[in-house]
Amino acid sequence: MRCEDRWVPLESGIDSIQELAESHDAVAMFWFPYTSKAWIKLWDFTDDPSNFGLFARLRVRLTQFFTQGPLSWGVLRLISGRLPWLMPWFLRLVVAVSTNHTSVRGPRHAFHYQYEYPPCMDSSTAIPVERAADAWRAYVAEIRAFKSRKLYPINMVVHCRFAAAGSATLAPDRDRTSCYIEAVTYKDTPGADEFYATMFERMTSEPFDGRPHWAKLLYDMGAVKRRYGSALDEFESVRARWDPDGRFLNPFLRNVFGLGSGAAER
Repeated sequence: MRCEDRWVPLESGIDSIQELAESHDAVAMFWFPYTSKAWIKLWDFTDDPSNFGLFARLRVRLTQFFTQGPLSWGVLRLISGRLPWLMPWFLRLVVAVSTNHTSVRGPRHAFHYQYEYPPCMDSSTAIPVERAADAWRAYVAEIRAFKSRKLYPINMVVHCRFAAAGSATLAPDRDRTSCYIEAVTYKDTPGADEFYATMFERMTSEPFDGRPHWAKLLYDMGAVKRRYGSALDEFESVRARWDPDGRFLNPFLRNVFGLGSGAAER
């Protein structure tokens, strides 16, 4: 894979994101809140030989260890909990030391480029691809609105990736090419729950028509059920056939499928 890391002005990145998604094999975009640039990652298949050797891999791993690994977790915890007004300056520093870069990597290193994962919170919604730019602008506007109240709920990244229309019954991207947009913040960050609940409501309402990612934070089960609609009934008929006693259910799934608190009766 030819992998390109490209830093562009935020508005330029938002304006071009759908076009990029349609013209490359894979695309992702990141925004460190309170900064003016977006980081775009582009992947394209190539017959060129890899130039991502041992020393290049070590450099990436060491960089991530110092900027995103355990050494940085204490900084994030301190700033988010006690010195939140420093967060914009901290993220601007991260952007300032980042550069454009292109390399050719095998798929294992191309797609699994993230080696460090701070303890975090995350909410993600699959938006129809044609509404991706508007969804991005909504996230940026809401983060700036929170900042005007001296709240900094997102201190890691806002990120999006794209997926072709799927066929799995409960896939968020079922029957439509989608942009998965998410906001990631350090765990227990003040204001994060309020921000996530606000964006969850916006992204699952018109005009975005977003379907929540099952593996991320969910805030309104009524909205989840509305967005998945008849697919839930379709899936429940299959689930009931293979698990008539509800052995694999839990309280969350009973809520999802409207089964109440008792055992499924079939």
